[in-house]
Amino acid sequence: MAKNRIHNEWFQKLAKTTCPCGQKKTEVFAWGEYVSAKWRTVEHFCKTCFVDRVQNQLVTHAGSCGCEFNLTARSGHGPLPEWIRMPEVCKAA
Repeated sequence: MAKNRIHNEWFQKLAKTTCPCGQKKTEVFAWGEYVSAKWRTVEHFCKTCFVDRVQNQLVTHAGSCGCEFNLTARSGHGPLPEWIRMPEVCKAA
């Protein structure tokens, strides 16, 4: 039986206006995690590439281990825009 764990996934808005996916003049965010109490960036993304760069990775992970995710703004960097979310099919009933 898979563990039912809740992961905090952290996000912050960046000062950049060009995303690695090529979108220019857009809001760019960083998805990160804390490792030994230090921030480590996992991915940079914008609204256009969020699903491909972030959401799909989280959905794949959730499906393999049964985890749930709490998508949270990094301290002092919130609130998150409404489009940074997990799809309804991944949320607990």
